[in-house]
Amino acid sequence: DSITKIDRKGEAKPFAAGLSGPVGVAVDRKTGDVFVANCRGNSIAKIAPDGTVASFATSDLFKCPNGIAFDGEGNLYTVNFRDNRMLKIDRHGSVTPFATVSDKGLGHICFSTDRFYVTAFQSNEIFQVTLDGKARRILGSGERGVVDGPDGTARLSFPNGIVCHPWGGRLYINEYVGETTSSVPRRAIVRQIIL
Repeated sequence: DSITKIDRKGEAKPFAAGLSGPVGVAVDRKTGDVFVANCRGNSIAKIAPDGTVASFATSDLFKCPNGIAFDGEGNLYTVNFRDNRMLKIDRHGSVTPFATVSDKGLGHICFSTDRFYVTAFQSNEIFQVTLDGKARRILGSGERGVVDGPDGTARLSFPNGIVCHPWGGRLYINEYVGETTSSVPRRAIVRQIIL
């Protein structure tokens, strides 16, 4: 229930504690504030640059908020792990529905240029969500597997983390490749997706 800060030299130091199942992290580049999706706490926390933790948003719409990201205008969004909703959080912490993304629970989210990319962990797919809230599947057949190829051919295995390349055109995702999400040892792969 804490966040660790790792500097450019690889040195790790405790940064903030007192969270409740922290998962996704997004940094406001203008203020240096860190926003954390608390899955177990069904809330979003705001951490000041000095490590002070404060509640930022709570809502009945949160169902294990997992991934969290800013758009290009500084608006904050999160996706729920326990349902298929993407939510928008305004600067005052008010939460509203933004998009229905898949048929099942979601993983993480990133933003590039003018759209979001969301992993649909439970349905083994990747979705694109435009700024008007329209979602469409861009990769994965819904059937679990590790198969490279274009959309109709590719199969994903519990895609979870996602990062947008800073100059666009590529995504990086991690996937669990064990028999189940709780297989031990947990094995994961990272794949590059060329848009």
